[in-house]
Amino acid sequence: SFAMIDKNEFESNNINLQVAKSDIKVKDYYTGMINAKFLPTVNLTYDYSKYHDNAGGAYSNDKYYGFNISVPLDLNSIDESESTKIDYLQSKITYNNTLKSEKNFLKNKLAKIKMLDKKLKITYDDVELYDSLLTEVKELQSVGMRTASDVQTFANSKEIKTLDIQIHNLDKQLELLEVYAKVYRASN
Repeated sequence: SFAMIDKNEFESNNINLQVAKSDIKVKDYYTGMINAKFLPTVNLTYDYSKYHDNAGGAYSNDKYYGFNISVPLDLNSIDESESTKIDYLQSKITYNNTLKSEKNFLKNKLAKIKMLDKKLKITYDDVELYDSLLTEVKELQSVGMRTASDVQTFANSKEIKTLDIQIHNLDKQLELLEVYAKVYRASN
């Protein structure tokens, strides 16, 4: 038996929205990686050597300092960087479209559930009405003003409305199942 879900809970735990958010993060990281690939690099070096000459007793200490700058040259660097930025922006647009789609989905499901709740209320009222009519028809049958088939007709009508209640409850559960199918809940 499924219970109603809150709109905020639906949006925060929606699987499709989580996938779209993850795609945005991946594309953002990838954009940074591509841009870093074309950045210049600087290397600092330090060399130290100590030379001992056994014969003459002379020795020397040599220290060398230096640095290197490497600038990668790639003719496709600007195109590749722009391409990853476009992918990133497209993933943001996809997220916004998915968010709108999921909000509309939930709105439609909640409207259907609200309609089913109204049908349930009407059907419960009908069952009460048929119950009172059945009691009245049974009393009229006991005095000979109604037949057994009249009593059976009202009993069948009441039973139909009772089955309608079960059908509406099942329809409501099916609608809620479709909502829950789009939501991830971590088990405690």
